[in-house]
Amino acid sequence: MVYVRSRKFCCCLPVRFGVFVMSVAALLGGGLVAIAAWIQIAHLSENPLANNDKISLYIVAAMFTILALVGAFGLIGALARKPNLVSIFGGMLNVHLGLSVLTGAFAIYSLFKQSTDQLNNALAQCISDTALNGSTEEHIVDACKTAINVAKGVVVAAYVVSWLVELYGCFIVHNYVRQLHEEKDAEHMNTPIAAPMGAAYAVPVPSYAFTQPVQSYGNKV
Repeated sequence: MVYVRSRKFCCCLPVRFGVFVMSVAALLGGGLVAIAAWIQIAHLSENPLANNDKISLYIVAAMFTILALVGAFGLIGALARKPNLVSIFGGMLNVHLGLSVLTGAFAIYSLFKQSTDQLNNALAQCISDTALNGSTEEHIVDACKTAINVAKGVVVAAYVVSWLVELYGCFIVHNYVRQLHEEKDAEHMNTPIAAPMGAAYAVPVPSYAFTQPVQSYGNKV
């Protein structure tokens, strides 16, 4: 009997559970973000954005729509234990990671290369929101500048963390695909091979001289 060792991640969790959780998270999380992005796109005529922000919004909507589809493939493959579907999920996850890095880099570049008008508008909005606290103008401006810089840092950190998590997820999927192939091989090795029914086998009879009846012990010529 051949047994296949269950591969783990995070020291103790089975990789199948990891693929299942990742698939559900990608399907639900990606779907929700994609829906929100497409709704915002549908209302661009009422709430216009700058060109760079509009491009970033379309990219986010497309990327998270793809992520939801990728999650659907992974969920079906994890539940059905189909190596081919899980392999497709892993390949699509790798592609999505690459595209996410490219689009995220563009979004970060756009965030730090905002025009002076955009920065002034954001600063003016922040000042108007915090002016009710009774602070002096100088304190308000300093606080708003700090808040904007912190927000930029949070965005960058969120992108980096998401990339690292997705990269680790690619390794989990790869290990699960290998485990499924090993399980398939073990099933073939454990399957008994049945002999063909009705096959007749001739019993070989020795033909050297002393096996003849007349030459056996006790017989006399």
